[in-house]
Formats: sequence, C-alpha cells, structure tokens
Amino acid sequence: MYGRQVVKSIRATQRALISIAGSLVSILCGLIAVGLFLVVAGRDPIRIYSGIFTSAFGDGFALSETLVAATPVMFCALGVAVAARVGLMNIGVEGQLLAGAVGSTFIALTLPATMPPWVMLSLMAVTACVCGAIWSAIPALLKVRLNVNETIVSLLLNYVAVLVVEFLIHGPWQDPTTSSWPQTQAFPASAELLHLPGSRIHLGFFIAVVIGLVLSLVLTRTKVGLEPMSSVRILRPLSTRTTSEPLFDHRFARVWSCGRSCRI
Repeated sequence: MYGRQVVKSIRATQRALISIAGSLVSILCGLIAVGLFLVVAGRDPIRIYSGIFTSAFGDGFALSETLVAATPVMFCALGVAVAARVGLMNIGVEGQLLAGAVGSTFIALTLPATMPPWVMLSLMAVTACVCGAIWSAIPALLKVRLNVNETIVSLLLNYVAVLVVEFLIHGPWQDPTTSSWPQTQAFPASAELLHLPGSRIHLGFFIAVVIGLVLSLVLTRTKVGLEPMSSVRILRPLSTRTTSEPLFDHRFARVWSCGRSCRI
C-alpha cells in the first residue's frame, strides 16, 4: 500500500515537472522566434528583451504595476481553465471581462458614495458576476441547443462588448469634466479595494491567487473536477443524446461559470 502511494507521488511529480518543462520550452521557443524577426528587422533582441524585463520587473514600482495589470488576466485565466476542463475553448473572456466591468461600473456610479465599502464592493462583485454569466451564457446556450462552435461565438462577442463600452464612455458615462480623454467619473472611495501601502497592489491580486490554488485542488483532487474529463456523455455529439438527458449539462455550467469568474 505504501509502495503504491510512493509510485503515485513520483508519477505526479514527474507529470508536474514535464508540464513545467513544456511551458518553459514554449516560452523559450517564442522568445527565439520573436528574436529572429527582430534581427531580420535590424533590431537588437537582447536590448529589447532587457528593456521589457526592466520595465516589468526592474524595481518595486514596475513589479507592482505588473501585478496590478496581471490581476484581471489571472481571473480570466481561471475562468478559461474551468471551461477547458470539458474541452471547450472559450476565447471570449475579453468580452466577458468588459461585461462585468460595465455591471460593476454601473453600481459604483449609481449607488450613493456614502455606502459602506463592504456593501458597495459586494454589490459590484455580484453584479459583475451576473453580467459576465449572462454574456457567457450566449455562446453556452448556442453550443448546447444548436451545437454552434463556442470559439467563434465567444470571439465575435468580444467586439460587441468593446463597442458597448465605447458607447458608454463616449456617451452617458463620460466624465463631463474632461473632453480630451474619454473616461468615466472616478469611483468613490467605497468602491475601491484595499491597497498595500505605497503601491497599487490591491486585495484582488491575493484573492486571485487563493482562488487559483483552491481551483487547482478542486480540478485535480475532487470528483467535481475529475468527473467532466471522464464523462463520455458530455463528449458525445448532440445527435446521439437521448431525451432523458439534461439539456444544461457540464458544457453549459462550465462556460457559464467561466463568465462569472472572469467578471470578478
């Protein structure tokens, strides 16, 4: 019994190392490929890569700004991981992110600024999740009901979301005090997450890290996470489904939950 556990542990470690090595090799190949294009264009790839690294990680300010910019991407990646667990390619996270941003911005600009921060932030998060879920439900429903490719639908919806945001920031939500750069009015203090002293790193970054760790355990160590990968029913074409099978199966649930995650 103990020997089997040791073998399983070794195999799990090997799979993790292979996965990490594959990611590192992919990054290296990408850097080499871009470097070749830069050389052909007469640029110094070493100097350019050095500048990119310095701008992103050169000092404390650069690192903090990188983490701030990476936070929404982390949430989107977590949402994509959930959908990918059942073999669905949801590349509409940009549109779902913007849908959630519209929902949370509506709450921040509409409700009284004197509202307690925990109430304001909770309502913003819930509204963002609802908006993102509704936006992601469009390709999910089309996939489940009509077997429409979710990759194409989610991709095209990104452009619709961008146009909606442009309309809002150039129209009803534009700050009347500025005309040179379209933007909304500043959020009240009650609509801002806690920040680390002296930086813009906020609580959302740490929430994303915690959710990532929990999601990793759920997808790899629990029945809920492992079942979709082994379920034959969700991989069968719609034409082979029986009338007794539920319509809103794992595919709908996973894409829908992806939208909620991307909105946080």
